[in-house]
Amino acid sequence: MPGFIVWVRPSRQLKILAIGLHSLTLLAIMLYFSGWERLVWLAGLLCCAGWAFYYLRQPVIKRIAIDEKLQAQLTLTKKSVTTAAELMADSMVRRSILALNWHTSEGKVKILLLPDMIDEQSWRKLQVWARWCQPQKTTSGFRRFLSRKNVHLYQPTDKQ
Repeated sequence: MPGFIVWVRPSRQLKILAIGLHSLTLLAIMLYFSGWERLVWLAGLLCCAGWAFYYLRQPVIKRIAIDEKLQAQLTLTKKSVTTAAELMADSMVRRSILALNWHTSEGKVKILLLPDMIDEQSWRKLQVWARWCQPQKTTSGFRRFLSRKNVHLYQPTDKQ
């Protein structure tokens, strides 16, 4: 598989979803609360909306570069420095959503990608790379937890 570069841009779908959910919350607050309780909930909603739109304005990752050796390099938004990254096993790859957990030298980086954040060709390439071009040496913590429970539940017992 040849290398490719994915440029990530802000999602319009996530912004619309955030506006819709905050509007419904505002409606519920106005209908079911009064007095000082309403003021407290409105202040909390204002803080939540500010935080959501600050982080929806630009994604955590600007660019994902995959080279010919299938190694990933991320360009983070805050520092604009390219760093090597490894995709963790607990990342979720679905047809219409990618929830990618990266391990970099700075720590863990999580990003939620929707199809409107990436052009169509890059979306398909990133899905194929994330699903099929990863080493199978690691398993997620949840999967290990389930496998230990299954082994423990189905261990044969010796009956005398």
